[in-house]
Amino acid sequence: MALKEDKRFQETIYIDSLTGIYNRYFLYKFLPEIIQRAGNSNSNFGVVMLDLDNFKNVNDRHGHLKGDFVLKEVAKVLNSCIRGEDVAIRYAGDEFIILFIGRSGESISPDSFVAVAKRIVEKCAKSLFKTEGLELSVTISAGLAIYPKDAKTVEDLIDVADKALYLSIQ
Repeated sequence: MALKEDKRFQETIYIDSLTGIYNRYFLYKFLPEIIQRAGNSNSNFGVVMLDLDNFKNVNDRHGHLKGDFVLKEVAKVLNSCIRGEDVAIRYAGDEFIILFIGRSGESISPDSFVAVAKRIVEKCAKSLFKTEGLELSVTISAGLAIYPKDAKTVEDLIDVADKALYLSIQ
């Protein structure tokens, strides 16, 4: 069963109220389960951390309401780029995480993770988010961690993906 089909994951406590995608609470509640399933089936999955570059400038220059609008639009871009079994999460402020999860017992080529992350980065870079006479654009940096190759715990996977932001997928 795909995560999104499980009724537990549709509870509002797991949904970010601004963007409508899953939140950090969801990540820490269910990532251990995902790790266990992948371990039991000897499969992998990817964790991609995304950070909006210089997002503070959007809030400082145009205000937080415009910044919120951009965050909502970025969440839509993320959902348009991922597969049905993958999960978009608002991790914090202007940081997002994508969980690239294979179907039951399926291992995924790391190249596939990179390809989707690149598609997200490129689509955001090409998007103009239009609101009240403004056209705002953002770029995104992305860092990837793959279970079990890079890390085997929740904290370590997030840490590796976060550190990989500095090497950013472009």
